[in-house]
Amino acid sequence: MSEKHAASTIVYVRSECPYSQRLLDEMRAGGEQPIVIDVGRERHAVPELLKLTGGRRIVPVRVKGTAIDVAPCGGTEF
Repeated sequence: MSEKHAASTIVYVRSECPYSQRLLDEMRAGGEQPIVIDVGRERHAVPELLKLTGGRRIVPVRVKGTAIDVAPCGGTEF
């Protein structure tokens, strides 16, 4: 596995969340290409999101390695 692949960032979002879009825009402007999981469309991912957030139904959530950032620039509950 390449170093770049090993350090992939996953971002849990909802398409209608402005904070999710802002975070993605900032990351992409900085050259990152995160793996994006829209929990509005991919409902099977909600249980994993809840584990990461301690049960909070909020996006965006950024996961990079062992670092978890819950709503780092503001968030939308769902």
